[in-house]
Amino acid sequence: LAPPASPPCPAVVVASPYTPPTTAVTASLAVSAVTEASVAIQWDRLISEPATLYRVAYGTNILDPSQLVFAEVLPQSAVMRSTITGLDPGTPYFIQVNPRNL
Repeated sequence: LAPPASPPCPAVVVASPYTPPTTAVTASLAVSAVTEASVAIQWDRLISEPATLYRVAYGTNILDPSQLVFAEVLPQSAVMRSTITGLDPGTPYFIQVNPRNL
């Protein structure tokens, strides 16, 4: 499977105060494509409680937040997409998507 045509998310770490929405995207988060070194994910944009952006976090150790990589995705359509590249083949990763209101 080839990753979707959307450009990969740049890795950006942003630290700012925010109010987290009470609704999560967990139920709709899905993998849409996988290669040896990348994964494309998608989730439904929150409608009931709109978010100003979505924070994608991924890494190999969920217990060590200092080793997470973050990307921020602005809401642009009903189905949100992000492609994570530069992954090590054969290495398990976890992915989180959190809505944020800044």
